[in-house]
Amino acid sequence: MLEALTQKLQSAFHRLGSHGTITEKDLDEAMREVRIALLEADVNFKVVRQFIDSVRQRTLGAGVLSSLTGPSRSSPSSRRSSSIYWAKARAP
Repeated sequence: MLEALTQKLQSAFHRLGSHGTITEKDLDEAMREVRIALLEADVNFKVVRQFIDSVRQRTLGAGVLSSLTGPSRSSPSSRRSSSIYWAKARAP
């Protein structure tokens, strides 16, 4: 069960990361996939709803959509800078 959940979540995040710029529509599609994957893994629907709402608020509230661009597939330094960005974005 955890293997299937991991695969579905990785697929959703891979699709989200493959976009040049992430739009609100892209976020909605990714959150829908995450919601379905969690519900199929028998996670309580209230926990799923709270998690999805929390992610959406943090993403939209921080202006992440307007400032986030996906890393270039050809440049290792852009992947490194993207990782640094996410580390800073998650820091309290």
